[in-house]
Amino acid sequence: DSVVEYATTFRLTGGAFGVEESELTLTRTRVLSCTAASEGGALALESGRVFMNSCMISSCSAAQGGAVSSAGVLSCTNTAFTDCIAIDGGGARVSIGRATFDKCVFKKCSAQQGGALWLAQGVARIFGDSKITSCTAISTGGGVHVEGSRTQLSVQSSTDGLFVSDTDVYGCSSGLDGGFLFVGIQDAENTGETVIGVAAVGRTNVTNCRATRGGGAFAAKGLLNVSLCVVHACEAPRGGALLADGQFSNTTIFDTTFTACFASIGGHFGWVTGGASVELLDVRIELYFSRVNTTLFTILNSTFTTGLLSLSVTACLDKIEPSSPPSLPSP
Repeated sequence: DSVVEYATTFRLTGGAFGVEESELTLTRTRVLSCTAASEGGALALESGRVFMNSCMISSCSAAQGGAVSSAGVLSCTNTAFTDCIAIDGGGARVSIGRATFDKCVFKKCSAQQGGALWLAQGVARIFGDSKITSCTAISTGGGVHVEGSRTQLSVQSSTDGLFVSDTDVYGCSSGLDGGFLFVGIQDAENTGETVIGVAAVGRTNVTNCRATRGGGAFAAKGLLNVSLCVVHACEAPRGGALLADGQFSNTTIFDTTFTACFASIGGHFGWVTGGASVELLDVRIELYFSRVNTTLFTILNSTFTTGLLSLSVTACLDKIEPSSPPSLPSP
């Protein structure tokens, strides 16, 4: 096993490792308390490939990508990112490149946007019993912030974007929108076109996530597909589970259960506004009401359709507390 510790760099990128047009493999490696001025507190991948297996990156920081900043091909297996800090992407920042996180852990990472992960115009896949726990964002995406993707047609046809499956998300929070996930849009450079964020979440448990403004679990200004998930005890003033906002916002939710989500201003389940479109198919919603707010959906100048929607609303005044966080394996 190898350990890299306190490797502060005065270069702009790569506190411990910098890779450009090369290939690097890290196995059973611990990177602790490393810092870069600009990108990649532990690792900056400009181009090429990096493989990380059974590694731990802890207490690293940079402006972009507290642990890792990648514009190449990044493959992480059984690797933990803990207590890392950045402006964009406390755990990892992926821009243009491709990244996979298999059986990985993001824990207590924090950023301005994307506490665990920040993604723009690339593809990131999180799967294989991965865990995102207690990550925070000052602004948007306590767990993940998706800025924009190259493909604008639909989640199904997109080759870029965020794809999450078989993952546990617990206790993430944001200061504005999207306690777990924020899907945004951006203006493409030099063209004036709008680049729409794309995200698909499947077979994932989202528990006890919070947003200060809207979307306790999900906030979507772009394209969002949620399927075969369980969302429990998420909370925000507007949209306890979901905030869908803007003309480019298109959300489809299929075969998913929402329990004990809460909104103090409106929409225990969802707040849909600004011309957004939301479609629910075979969705089960079990919520409680409070003295302050009894609205299940708040829909403002938007499209909202349902199919096979099952509602079970319990008129109780006591909040249902979430279960304990999932145990995290040591890499």
